[in-house]
Amino acid sequence: TVSRYINGSGKVAQATAQKIEQAMRETGYRPSIRRPGRKTENRQGVRTGVITFLSIGRFNAHRMHKEPVFPMLLAGLQSYLIEQGMMVSYAHSQGGDDIPEALESKYCDGVVVYGFESHLGPRLKAKLKKIPTVWCFNREDEKAARGFAQVSYDNHVVGELAADYLHRRGHKQVAIFSQMPQYVIFQQREKTFVDRCKTLGIDVTCFHAPRENDAFSHYAQIIAREFIDSDTQSTGLFFTSDNFMLAVYNELRVLGQTFDVDDIIGCNNEQQFLAHFHRKPATIDIQVSQMGSTAASLVLEMINNPQSTTARRIKLKPQLIQAVELAGVSS
Repeated sequence: TVSRYINGSGKVAQATAQKIEQAMRETGYRPSIRRPGRKTENRQGVRTGVITFLSIGRFNAHRMHKEPVFPMLLAGLQSYLIEQGMMVSYAHSQGGDDIPEALESKYCDGVVVYGFESHLGPRLKAKLKKIPTVWCFNREDEKAARGFAQVSYDNHVVGELAADYLHRRGHKQVAIFSQMPQYVIFQQREKTFVDRCKTLGIDVTCFHAPRENDAFSHYAQIIAREFIDSDTQSTGLFFTSDNFMLAVYNELRVLGQTFDVDDIIGCNNEQQFLAHFHRKPATIDIQVSQMGSTAASLVLEMINNPQSTTARRIKLKPQLIQAVELAGVSS
């Protein structure tokens, strides 16, 4: 009975299941990821029960944990794998032919890769080709991801959604605050926003943050001051990320410039930053958590069907999240 319950291989009465759970808690027992017995249909190719999350290039462990989207991506990946009785491990490669030991078949069944502007040496690429590998969160033009299964989002839609939102709010003059404009993702968001605004007959003023080597709070101050000094008549604001929106919004308030949260919109649906507003402003959900779960689902599908070599590309569509009232929170 205990075996059936732990392995999910048969029905167990609710009262019995509760007793088993209580016994497991009291003894500190945790079932092994790799269990004997017949494998379920979705675990036919699983051996270790481990998927390696591999970051490549500049996104090492320290840098990854500074990325606001990382917790959401990992949560989506991990929650799906837990449901399948599997787990995720982390490894980093500098790129080139730096092959982490975690990629050995005895340690993992598949790999989910995260990296931008990454260089794969022939040995590292050959290694990943031998393992079910899904490239996650990559850009469309990411050369290293070519030939691999990919899960990403349509970044071009972001600017259009933001422009449409401000247009529906009746704004005729708007501004965009672009964080780290040297990066392609922010360039794309700015371009599609500006193009869409022109189509809608909206005047746009662009403000660009200094380069990344400045402290975040410092360049939020600089760009807020530039906005005030420009004497722009913009009544609606678009920020290319939510953490940037919070930083600049607070600096504008310090300088005496206030905006209703209904007239600003950010991007990434980063709840850890949106929660600091007295009301949550609108944002664009780029489906980070779903990207993680979709990548996990795809890599498991590849594990179960090793004969399938088609490099699939799944592109998720960003969604507008309207401004929401925060109950019990004041400014």
